[in-house]
Amino acid sequence: MAEAWREYEEYIAEKLEEWGGGQAKVDFDQKLPGKLSGTTRQVDALVTGAFAGGVVPAATAAVDCKYYSSNVDVKDVEAFIGLVEDVETDFGLLITSVGFSPAAEERARRHRAIRLRRVPWVPVYVGLIEDLPRPYWPAHGEARYQGDYFDHSPYDAVGAFVAYHYVDASDYSFDPDVELDWMEDWLLSGVNDEVSWGDDQARHRVASALLEHRLDRSSTPDEIADLLTEIARRWEDGIPWVVYDGELARLGL
Repeated sequence: MAEAWREYEEYIAEKLEEWGGGQAKVDFDQKLPGKLSGTTRQVDALVTGAFAGGVVPAATAAVDCKYYSSNVDVKDVEAFIGLVEDVETDFGLLITSVGFSPAAEERARRHRAIRLRRVPWVPVYVGLIEDLPRPYWPAHGEARYQGDYFDHSPYDAVGAFVAYHYVDASDYSFDPDVELDWMEDWLLSGVNDEVSWGDDQARHRVASALLEHRLDRSSTPDEIADLLTEIARRWEDGIPWVVYDGELARLGL
C-alpha cells in the first residue's frame, strides 16, 4: 500500500484535473529552472491555463501539497513564496490536509500571487473525491467573512467571533502592491457555548447571521441550506475559516 503522503498527492492530482475542466493543462512532479537561485526546483504540479488564475487565460500556477499532522506554519508559506518567485509562475497554490496557522494565512494574504487551500484527507478508495470544495481565487481586496477563535485564558473567556472585512470603495485600488485599509463589521462574538461551528446547530446559527448581514434581511431555509451544504459543512471546531463575497455570489446568495 502506498504511503499516506503519496496517496494524498494522488488524491489532489485527480482534483486538479477536475478543477482544470479541460481548459487547463496539469503536469505533475515538474522540474523548473530557478531564475533567482540558478538551480532546478521541483513542484508537485504545474497548472497552465484559465484555472491557474481564474483571471488571465494564459496564467501558470505552481502547486505544492503538504500532508501534515498539524497546521502549516508561516515558515512553510515563506518557503513556498520563495519557490514561486524563483520559478516565476503567475500564481502559487499551497494545499494542505490539516490547515494553516493565523500567521501563515496572514502572510499569504499579503502576497498578491499566493493562494492557500485546505483539502481534508479522505482516502481515495472511499470514493469521496466529488466531496472536495471547488477552488476559488479571490480578487485583490475582495471582501470576506471570517470566523476565528480567541483565547484569553486563564484570566478571561475562550470563544469565537465572526466578522466581515472590506475595503471602502473610495480607498480601493486594483494595484496589488498598494496596501489597502481594511474595515471590519462584527457579526457575532461570544464564548464557546454561544459562538462556534463545531456542530450542525452551531453552523446553522453562524450561517444565518452571515446571510442576514449579506442580504440585509432574514434568510430563507433554502438559502441557509445552500450555504451549509456548499461551504459551511466544512467548518471544523477550532479551525478558522474565510468565505469570500464571490463564493457566495456564485451560489446566488
